[in-house]
Amino acid sequence: MKVLLTGANGFVGSHVARLLQNQGCTVYALVRPTSDLWRIQDIISTLEIVRSDLTHREETRALLKSIQPDLCIHLAWFEAIGGYLSSPGNIDSLVIGLDLVRELVAVGCRRILIAGTCVEYDTSLGYLFETSPTKAESLYAITKHALHMVANQFVRGT
Repeated sequence: MKVLLTGANGFVGSHVARLLQNQGCTVYALVRPTSDLWRIQDIISTLEIVRSDLTHREETRALLKSIQPDLCIHLAWFEAIGGYLSSPGNIDSLVIGLDLVRELVAVGCRRILIAGTCVEYDTSLGYLFETSPTKAESLYAITKHALHMVANQFVRGT
């Protein structure tokens, strides 16, 4: 199976890359051109490293056409240290994610997994379940939740 993994060099992405690699998948690890790959250095020879920027739509379109992924696991989000909950970068990541979903559908990608965040949910009870109600209250949580909701509706309608 050909898997496009965005954010492969992040904390979660590096673990997902290893899992996919161990499952025998061909992993196209999409990372920003300036990304430090220290978290995946030990498995880098087993990955197809793709240095690209999802903000470059034409480049992304061509890349997806050449890869033709069976699955995309989208973990990438903007980078910010401090203030990420209210950063306008969240809106940029939402738009980038929606563009990615549209292009993935156009090239026939059959499965798309988009990472959310625990802060999308109502934490007032002090615990979370998969069935917990959503209660996104920060820009970060709202944009993460919006990407999931819009992408889900878009995919169902195509």
